[in-house]
Amino acid sequence: MRFGLEHAGEHLATIDHLFEDWLDFVKLDASVGSGVAADAQRAGFVRAAVDLLHGLSIDVYAEGVRDEADAAALWACGIDGITGPWATAHH
Repeated sequence: MRFGLEHAGEHLATIDHLFEDWLDFVKLDASVGSGVAADAQRAGFVRAAVDLLHGLSIDVYAEGVRDEADAAALWACGIDGITGPWATAHH
């Protein structure tokens, strides 16, 4: 069985018990990935979150991706997987 956190956003680092062994994955909220291709600060946040979580052996997914440019930017940030309309259309 795998355990995860869905709809994670900009307050990810403040979540109690994030650094404990029970968490297998985190799904970043659609609001985090939306517009990431055109926003260097947003991309920097995603990259930092991915680096932090991967350092804890936690997989990171992006929820609700709609745009091809955002999907490409998220992949470039190291995301492990994408959900949403874009992913469904390219499955």
